[in-house]
Amino acid sequence: MRTIMRETLDNCPKAVTDRIHLLDANLQGASQAVGGQGYDLVMCHAVLMYLPDLASSITALTGLMNKTGRLSVVTRNKAAQVFKYAERSDWNSVLGALRGERSEHPLHRAHAIQELQEELDRNDLDLDIWYGVRTFTESYADDTLGQPDEELLAAEIMAAKMSPYRDISHLIHLMARRR
Repeated sequence: MRTIMRETLDNCPKAVTDRIHLLDANLQGASQAVGGQGYDLVMCHAVLMYLPDLASSITALTGLMNKTGRLSVVTRNKAAQVFKYAERSDWNSVLGALRGERSEHPLHRAHAIQELQEELDRNDLDLDIWYGVRTFTESYADDTLGQPDEELLAAEIMAAKMSPYRDISHLIHLMARRR
């Protein structure tokens, strides 16, 4: 990933690259790696589902925010995971998910909006808004979907903001801020 990022930055204007600093650190050591500096926006997209502990991860992310900072998180939606198991006829996993059992397999780990909200509360963060992502397109392979048409995009955008559709979307995107 770092190699791809460096190659991408090599093709960016200096005005962009002057504002980007790449650091080597894991999430728990990130605050120390940046010298305790807080940021206006901390983004953690498609990472939480690969980390073993949600609570310590949200705490570490909060530690990277300044006093008026915002947190943006994208993670797999636990409610949608049951549908992925059903598509594969993995009924044992469907039953486990319905019973509330947590998968320790990183490809199966997902989070419910309620548990994310609890962790935000523990860290004195308010949930500003959350969206569902890939409500209608998750079952398509990226290479078979092609260029999405305007109606599909309009449907995804509308469903992203509406329950019950966002409740079963493949991904959750939330925005939070300090209290």
